[in-house]
Order: sequence, then structure tokens, then C-alpha cells
Amino acid sequence: MLLFCMGATAEIHDLRRARKRQPVPIPADACKIISYLGGDVPATVTNVRFRLTTLRKGVEIMLSVPGFSWNLSHTENYWPASFKEARRWIAAYAARYGQTFEEVVRPRSPVGSRADRALLKAGGCKEEWLRSDVPALFGEAAVRCQHAGAYCMSDGFCRLGGCDMVMEPQQVTVDEDD
Repeated sequence: MLLFCMGATAEIHDLRRARKRQPVPIPADACKIISYLGGDVPATVTNVRFRLTTLRKGVEIMLSVPGFSWNLSHTENYWPASFKEARRWIAAYAARYGQTFEEVVRPRSPVGSRADRALLKAGGCKEEWLRSDVPALFGEAAVRCQHAGAYCMSDGFCRLGGCDMVMEPQQVTVDEDD
């Protein structure tokens, strides 16, 4: 019996990844479309990514590889109820072929505070929205800007004061020499 001791540098290997990697099957319809467009159907599929979207049926799982993508939910006729369930299912699907898929998560657009969203919905606007990183709030303030040179949008402060928005109180500086 031969015993190897690695001490503190021992590594734990994931045996699921030790399985032989198999190509992910590409739906026959996708292969037809690729060949009609003059492309070559790859023998093996690598760099598989997936994206999740919510629909009425459930969560839609889209697989993509360089060059094309397909709807796995439609192909497998499986519509998970939640993103958590979809991620578990896609991990099991990838494990069938000895692979792991990378999830593509699109960054969400920032939203304003509840008070700002209510004011926007009611048709109001604030001067401070000219400095906002929320696209809907900045856009509303930018549209209401009445300055011909649009300087208000460059530094975030209203120059004319006649715009249809709630203005911030003016900061008054007092010199000590006066």
C-alpha cells in the first residue's frame, strides 16, 4: 500500500468535472438554419452561456455559443417557476454532458427612490434630477431644461430658474470682509 501525504496543500477535486466532456446537442432546427445561412455546424460546442428571462409560462432559458443561440426551454418543453429552480436545472443539464455553463446577467438599470418615482409618475420634476444616475429621472429633467446652451445638464444646476421643476434653495456665500 502506497500512501501520499500532501499536508496543507492537498486539493479537493470535483469528481463531477472528471467525467468525459461531451458536446451539447444542438437542436436540428438550429442546424438547418445555420446550414441554410452558409455556416458550418460545429462538431463540438464550447463556451456555452445561458441567460434567464421571465415570461408568463415561467422562466425562459436561452443557451448561446459563439455564432448562434437557441431557446432551451422551448426545446426541452420545460419552463421553471423561478430563477433558482432554473439555475439548478441548467446545472444538472450541463452536468449530463460533463460541462458547466456560464450565466450572462445583464446589469439592471438603477431606479429612483419611491418618492422620486411617485413625483415622476404625477408629472413633477426636481432640479436635483439633473445630477441623477437614474436614466428616467435625468431624462425628464433634461427635457424640461430651458437653457439654450443646455449648461444645466453639464453641471447639474438650473441656470434660468424658469424651468418647470422644483428648484433647490440657493446657497448664499457670505464673505467675512463685508
